[in-house]
Amino acid sequence: MDGAQIKFLGFFLFLLLVTTMLLSSSSGEFSENGLAREGISTNPVIAAKVAALALQSPEKKISVPMDNISPEKIPDTWHAWRSGSRLHEGQDIFAPKGTPVYGAVSGYVVRITSERNNPLGGNAVLIAGRGGRVYYYAHLNSINPKISPGSEITPETIIGYVGTSGNARGTPPHLHFGVYTLRGAINPLPLFAQRSTATLASLPRVDGTYNTALPYSSSASGILSFLLVSPLLAVCAPRLRRIR
Repeated sequence: MDGAQIKFLGFFLFLLLVTTMLLSSSSGEFSENGLAREGISTNPVIAAKVAALALQSPEKKISVPMDNISPEKIPDTWHAWRSGSRLHEGQDIFAPKGTPVYGAVSGYVVRITSERNNPLGGNAVLIAGRGGRVYYYAHLNSINPKISPGSEITPETIIGYVGTSGNARGTPPHLHFGVYTLRGAINPLPLFAQRSTATLASLPRVDGTYNTALPYSSSASGILSFLLVSPLLAVCAPRLRRIR
């Protein structure tokens, strides 16, 4: 079986997996454009785009999702103890309530939650990016009303605004930012670069356009990412319900 046949088989299996997941998931409320405002995108075109993006190598550096915050000033809360014997799977970035939160990378919105269906993370957005990574933005005060599951995100896109939704009520306003891979959560802090013109210019868009193109991954891990994007989201879901 040659490479083209393997990719075709992978694409077929991916669609089968994502269809199974979507049929077993609640799509939630619907906005005027027909996409689920809360829940998971049911658009097969978006599923195919997410799969194609998963084939590309992930970014070596990502932007801090807020202006004027250097990585060195972010307290390292990775694996800090949380209630219920949980470990903190992300970084808390503190900022005044209402501070705009931008995309750390380009990708596609795959899920939006509210306090109604995510009492821990509250108002939150999950974005699928390169290499099968899923980026989690939680505790938002509000979410940009112009985005829905399926929306294309760039580092210039406002995701929402810093807040204390979910179980962050009573704490200083902050963004919980998590990065999930096929192997589980990883620490975002070493990946961060301060948001700047140079950083934004170095980050690829979903169509691969930017100053320096990232190569497609030809490794087995790239194919594995392609096949397992949908199960990754399914694996992330119970973890995200426990996040603070």
